[in-house]
Parts: sequence; structure tokens; C-alpha cells
Amino acid sequence: MPDAVIVEGPLSGGHQGFKYDECFKEENQLENILPPVVEEAKKWGSIPVIAAGGIWDYNDIVKMMELGADAVQMGTRFIGTIECDTSEIMKNIIIDAKEEDIKLFKSPVGYPARGVKTHLQEMIAEHTAPKIACISNCVTPCHR
Repeated sequence: MPDAVIVEGPLSGGHQGFKYDECFKEENQLENILPPVVEEAKKWGSIPVIAAGGIWDYNDIVKMMELGADAVQMGTRFIGTIECDTSEIMKNIIIDAKEEDIKLFKSPVGYPARGVKTHLQEMIAEHTAPKIACISNCVTPCHR
């Protein structure tokens, strides 16, 4: 049995578990996909269910717990902390971002990915961005 199950909705950072258009469907939002997973987990014993994706503050935590989550996972919220080893430039981009700056993009490999809209995304859309040099071939459709 798993130690826990993490349920990520389409507001999670990085690559999504959905196709681009599916990220906008109401039935795929975290508050709608979490309860059925909680119910299924109960059938298998006491598997903790962790809600993730778009959880920003106390109110979001309470909402997920009321929907049956045993815990929440928060990631982006902590990028700006001293403990995070990302660059100060990236920390400031995250800290200064407003809600309307967070967008869903199509990543260079074709998967949807959520991130902060910067000049880089504009350059990618205009095909003027520097070439991305993949070093790991980690995503199947990449074909580096």
C-alpha cells in the first residue's frame, strides 16, 4: 500500500497532469477531483490523501481539509524564502508576481505548464527566444 497519495489539480506548478484544454475544465479542478480520491482511499484503509496545486493561503488549506484531504502540499509559495537555493532574480520574480501574472503555457515539449509570465514567454511565442538545450531527455515528446 502507498504511504500517501498526492492529488494535483491543474493549478499546480510545472507540467500538468492534463492536456492543455483539460486544465480549464470545471470537472478537473482540484476541488472536484479530490473528493472521489478521498472516498476511494477510505476503501483501502487509512491512506493519507494530500491535496496539491494552487493552494496559496490558510483559506485554501481549510477548504482542502474540509473536502477530505489529510494534508496539503505547497511549493511555489516557498520559492522566495531564504532556504530556497534558486537565484535572487527568480525569487524576486515570484515574490513580485501578481495573480494575473501566473499563466498556463504550452511548454517547449508541448505539455501545459504553469508559471509566471515574463518577457521570456513573449520571446518564446514570437520565436525569438534563445534555443533551449535539453540535457536530460526527461520528457517523452521532447526528442532532444
